[in-house]
Amino acid sequence: MADSVEKYLQDSGYSNEYKSGFSAIKNEYRPKIKVQNPRHLAGSMDIDKACQKGEPTAPRWDYLVAVRKNDIENLALIEVHGAEKSGEVDVLIKKKEWLTRWLSRAGLTHFKKKFIWLSTGSIKITAQSKYAKKLALSGISFPMSVTPPLDTKVEYN
Repeated sequence: MADSVEKYLQDSGYSNEYKSGFSAIKNEYRPKIKVQNPRHLAGSMDIDKACQKGEPTAPRWDYLVAVRKNDIENLALIEVHGAEKSGEVDVLIKKKEWLTRWLSRAGLTHFKKKFIWLSTGSIKITAQSKYAKKLALSGISFPMSVTPPLDTKVEYN
C-alpha cells in the first residue's frame, strides 16, 4: 500500500510510536473501539504519549487509529474524555485545534479523517443543545460510549 499512514509517521519521526492493531491504545479503552474486520485495522498511535515530552503543556489529542476502508487508509482520531460537563466541549475544540497543527507537521492532512469523542463516563450533553451544535461545527462527533465499527459504519471526510 503506497500511501500508508505508517510511512508518513516514519518520515516525520514517529516510527517507534506507531503500533500494529490496537497496540498503542490503553487496554481499558480497546473494547470501546470497534472494527468489523480486524484485518481492516492498519495500526494505532498514542499521540498524547508521543508528544508529551516535546509539548508537555499542550492540549494534546489522545489516539490515532488507521483503518483500511476500500483499500484506502483513513484516520479515526479518538479523544477519550469525560462528557459530564458542557464546558468539556471547549476543551475538545482546543485539543482538535492542536491536533490539526500536529497532523500538518506529521504530513497526514491529506488522509480522510473522523474526529471521535469517546466518553469516559456518562454523557450529560444533550443532542439538541448549543454545545452539540458547537461540536458539529467543529467537526467533532457527539460523545459516545463505544464507537461504531470504524471500518464499516464511519464516514470519513
